[in-house]
Amino acid sequence: MKRKGGAFLLCAALGAQTALGAGVPLGPAKKPGGVPVGRIAQAPVPRPPPAPVRRPRLDLDAQVQVDSDGLPSSVRGSLVIKDWHTDGGPHCLYVPYADGDYGLDRAVTRRQEMFADKNGRQVFEGGQSAVSLGGTPLLASGAIIRLEPPAATVADPRLDDLTLSFDSRVPRQAGTSPDEWFFDGFAPRLLHSCPTGSGVQPRDLPGMAADLSFSIKAPDGWNLVGPGSPLTAAHVAFALMRGQQLARMSTDVAGIRVDVVYKTPQFLDILPTVQKALPLLVSIFGDYPFNKTITIVETSELQRAGLPGLIAVNRAQQGLFDRMQTGWLNWMHWIVVSQLVKQWYGGAILPRSARDEWLTAGIAEFALTEALGRDPERYNLFAEYKPGVRILSLTFQQVTELTAATLRRVSPFATITTPQFDTVDDQRAQSPLLFVKHAEAMGQMKGLAGEQAFVGFLRQLTAAYLHKTIAPSDFYAFLGKRPSPFSPTVRDELQESLKQWWTNVGWPDFELEDFKQEHLPDGRWLAEMTASQQGEIDYPPLFGVLDRAGKTYFVRAEPKKKDGLWHAVVATPYQPVRADVDPTHEAFDDDRFNNSSEPTGLQFFPGGAETLKDDTYTVVWLPYVYRLPAEPLSVGVSGAAFRYITQALFMKFEVAPKDKLGGGEVRKRFTFDDKAVQLDLNLKQDYYNARVAEAGIARSPIWNGEPLAGLALRTRYKQQVGITSSRHQTFVLAGSVKSTDPQATCHAALSGEFEKTPPKFAKGFEYDRSLGSLAGDCNITARSGIGTRFFYGMLRSTGTVPDPALFRPTELSEARLRIDDSGLGLLRRVESLSTDLMLPFYVPLPSDSMLLTRQLRWRLFYDYGRALEPKHEYRSAGMGFLLPFGGDLAGAGTLSLTKLTLLGIFYSGVDGKVSRKPSVVFDLSGDL
Repeated sequence: MKRKGGAFLLCAALGAQTALGAGVPLGPAKKPGGVPVGRIAQAPVPRPPPAPVRRPRLDLDAQVQVDSDGLPSSVRGSLVIKDWHTDGGPHCLYVPYADGDYGLDRAVTRRQEMFADKNGRQVFEGGQSAVSLGGTPLLASGAIIRLEPPAATVADPRLDDLTLSFDSRVPRQAGTSPDEWFFDGFAPRLLHSCPTGSGVQPRDLPGMAADLSFSIKAPDGWNLVGPGSPLTAAHVAFALMRGQQLARMSTDVAGIRVDVVYKTPQFLDILPTVQKALPLLVSIFGDYPFNKTITIVETSELQRAGLPGLIAVNRAQQGLFDRMQTGWLNWMHWIVVSQLVKQWYGGAILPRSARDEWLTAGIAEFALTEALGRDPERYNLFAEYKPGVRILSLTFQQVTELTAATLRRVSPFATITTPQFDTVDDQRAQSPLLFVKHAEAMGQMKGLAGEQAFVGFLRQLTAAYLHKTIAPSDFYAFLGKRPSPFSPTVRDELQESLKQWWTNVGWPDFELEDFKQEHLPDGRWLAEMTASQQGEIDYPPLFGVLDRAGKTYFVRAEPKKKDGLWHAVVATPYQPVRADVDPTHEAFDDDRFNNSSEPTGLQFFPGGAETLKDDTYTVVWLPYVYRLPAEPLSVGVSGAAFRYITQALFMKFEVAPKDKLGGGEVRKRFTFDDKAVQLDLNLKQDYYNARVAEAGIARSPIWNGEPLAGLALRTRYKQQVGITSSRHQTFVLAGSVKSTDPQATCHAALSGEFEKTPPKFAKGFEYDRSLGSLAGDCNITARSGIGTRFFYGMLRSTGTVPDPALFRPTELSEARLRIDDSGLGLLRRVESLSTDLMLPFYVPLPSDSMLLTRQLRWRLFYDYGRALEPKHEYRSAGMGFLLPFGGDLAGAGTLSLTKLTLLGIFYSGVDGKVSRKPSVVFDLSGDL
């Protein structure tokens, strides 16, 4: 679907977050200057302890400039800071484009990062800023300009106003269509306080509250779109659009004017969702913070959340994905509600520091769960196939729990705060999913306190910090604040529970220990339940009892008795048939397979499974085709039986029909996330008649933080099929270290393994086998990069060792020489170097092909290998493509469903004998 024209967001970070006024025409901008915008009032952001401070007033007069191609290029104007020295202290300005970290946007809903293919960090080109005072350039220390107030004895009213001029080059975001870019912070930002000490980043400093009035002049042919003014906010935000026939739909929801600016009529499907969610959010948080006006804009480009009074929702550029999001899925509705939530937390209330973003993101996630949970039509990711019928099912609560399980797996040692409630890690060192632990803590607290009391607490909290910043210590202290909607006992219980969630590495883990029934003389039944608590976060669970009439009865556990267990009893009119611990999923339970009195079930997908259950084994299977170097064309079936996304049984069976070869693998993993330990069992047979049974225990990561390190101990039982004398056992020590910083330009990974056959564990031979690899990759630009991999393997032995002990030069997990020749033989000592260059690639296919054109890559490779025992030399080269298939997701970027690697091998050299006979290999695993 070809789109005409384009749209982009232009955001000025001035220490106030707002958007342009209602009544802005959707037609071409007026000559010569566009539309002036109204006055904005803003509440102060206090420093703890809060003290009364007069707000400065900001007057902004700016004009967007265009290049010769008619596209916006810079913003020029003046900024008048009135009453800027009223508190007697120095002030600092933040110049965004002088900040080397500018453009690293963590404000996009981070929960969605596990679905999104980021394809390298966000890259901006051409961003520059110049700031002057009275024509004199101001020198910045990095991105900070320090302004000293005049002496207190000087009584000149003119000194109350500070006038600055600025000229900011608007950065063009790489990898987007020419007419659509994302702009943020085109003018200097007045900071609440100046940085102290070394190592303080500008992004860690909140903007200063101010009364703001401004006028933005749009270039000819562009339209300004935004909500009304004045506003109380922390940024200036508006949309600049052109070249399309735009339409506007306005409606009132809970006393708030909602303007929807759209390009396609189908976009109006979001209105019923907004009409349901917005009143609920007002009931949870209180009055809408931005001038009673919300503008929702349809765009084709991903935008950030938390823009005051302005919500941008991107549509997929692929026709099929667009139809999926509007007809088959509720994803776009989830994004709209998420953006509404972030109008409060993320827009009007900001974290005190960037490292505290998990706090506001967790509150937003909790409110999003509440809002979607009240809308059955939109609570499920998959829309109804017909009234009351869904082919597939995945609720928002399940998605949140999957996020929690992912965090549990990748960051088993992560704590959020110290016992003094300071965030432990800098934002760069945090897992982007850390917020979900706070969201789950809030769900548990709501269960303990009751919904009415907890919502009352949230309303009080929001009112106290509206248009201010909040820190973890503020949230914790507010739980104990009086007057309170909580009783003293509940208040203490909530604070203790929250402290456990924040300062401990664990998660709740209940287990149903006993379920007894007793028939009472009056005909009723008495159910008695007992549960144990294994995790480090301990609180009284909720029990649910289902009786024969199909009704479920809930009861909270009593305080622990001397046996250290949780107990509860409940009377039912009919015989109880099932008991569950935490049936309403108040908080993520580390293991729900032992929470019920009924046995664990089994379901298949594709097949009878319509949803992914956290207390039932699910078998997923998928057929595929591939061809690897020196192997024939093969077909396979892979599958997995797993418990949510934790412990799993993986299966893979492959055959090459023409050559009548077969192989397979079965792997079972047991995880102990609190100790970062995995126990693996593996059975494998390959095309070369090598059979291996393996058991191993691994710890990964060894510690919390960079670099990610792992250590494993394994034992293997090996043999060649049909050769009894080849049976033997080995012991293995393996380790790995790799960098994982998502913002780094380059990454490296080092791994190694030492395998030894002890004496008398084999007949007539012994050996030790050492191998290691060092791999690295670097982004050259946003769409190009280079990767290298060095491998070394050596075998020392006595006696005649079986073939599986030797090195195969084309084995992708070892030497990885991409030579399509099955007669290369086996080696005792080999080293290889592989180099891959990734370059942008374009295929003129329609968007409905589901080919992600911005992620297409040419791939050039060159491999060099040298065998020392026996001596050989290998070279190979070729080119191919990386073909990702998928589509754009609203609010989350691009989702790649699969990545097909296809390589043409055009040059092969073995011991100086060169062959240029082309061959093609391909797979979906990414090993090529």
